[in-house]
Amino acid sequence: MEFAQLEKKYANFYAPRFEILLEGEDLLSKGMVIAGVSVEHSLEEAGYFSFTVEDAFDPVRQDLRSVSDLFAFGSKIEIKLGYAKEMKRMLVGVITSVAVDFAESGSPHLTVSGYDATYAMMRGNKARSWDDIKHSGIASAIAGDYSLQADCEDTPVTHPKLAKQEGESDYQFLKKLAEQNYYDFFVSGDKLVFKKPGMKADPFVKLEWRKSLMSFRPDVNLTGQVTEVEVRGWDLKEKKEIVGKAQAGDEWAADTSKGRKSGGDYMKQVFGGKVVQTVRRPVGSQAEADQMAKAILNKHAEGLVNGSADTIGIPDLLPGMRVELAGLGKMFSKPYYIEETSHSIDTSGYRTTFKVKGNTI
Repeated sequence: MEFAQLEKKYANFYAPRFEILLEGEDLLSKGMVIAGVSVEHSLEEAGYFSFTVEDAFDPVRQDLRSVSDLFAFGSKIEIKLGYAKEMKRMLVGVITSVAVDFAESGSPHLTVSGYDATYAMMRGNKARSWDDIKHSGIASAIAGDYSLQADCEDTPVTHPKLAKQEGESDYQFLKKLAEQNYYDFFVSGDKLVFKKPGMKADPFVKLEWRKSLMSFRPDVNLTGQVTEVEVRGWDLKEKKEIVGKAQAGDEWAADTSKGRKSGGDYMKQVFGGKVVQTVRRPVGSQAEADQMAKAILNKHAEGLVNGSADTIGIPDLLPGMRVELAGLGKMFSKPYYIEETSHSIDTSGYRTTFKVKGNTI
């Protein structure tokens, strides 16, 4: 999408506004004065929201305004951000924290915050097992436990028996399965996403420095890069070692156009040989060992390029999509994969801050 199309969609980014629904009721329509709101999304953490209520104190009664009734823990919150009539639902979650600032001067401020449905997955530990199932099947089953739609991409390996150990929440367990497959795992609205990173997707929008891109701070770092990964396990049935391998060139959706190289390529160039990481994992087959080796290699590879950026508030900009950054010179003008976003509206306006990563430069 061209940036001009977004300008048209959002009325030239004029008059940013937000809606906060508490158990379906609009807080602004109730006359509540809310100074600012922020919504954060990440591929690694639960979605988070916070907003500040300025008129939280009743000067006549000398008491807070029905805080326990209005902002009870577990109350459902829905937040929308946008411009004029074009609004986008950014997060559905529950209240988990209420903080009050009785400042030296002025009226007390009330800050309400909480998390999306991912938070429920982080609570408690479970023990269960599955037979003859793929990791994607497990993700779909757990999505149903939380009344979430399952947006799960098929994983390649069927596991004869997969036992879930004690001491893990559903979130920790799914995160582990995602890492073994080099998949993204996160909650978006009422949907559980469990799929391969969309690094091959077309960039959602092109942002140009000093025009639509306010700032960009990239960091290229060879620390943690390897040329090869070996996963070693033991085949109990055949009584022999299983060795899964992945090497430079196996990186998922690596952009090698215009002479760009992966971290593994640079390690070969700098050190003139192999930099191998060997790990031991319980694996049930050669296919599982190979898949795990590729996942570990890709996790290292995506750490080659990281960066943070700022732009005008764009509600559509979210983790799990690609964005093209331009006007940054030959090295850094390229598509990147978004891993975190922070959307905030306050008296200064609406701004989106986002973090990106990439496996070539």
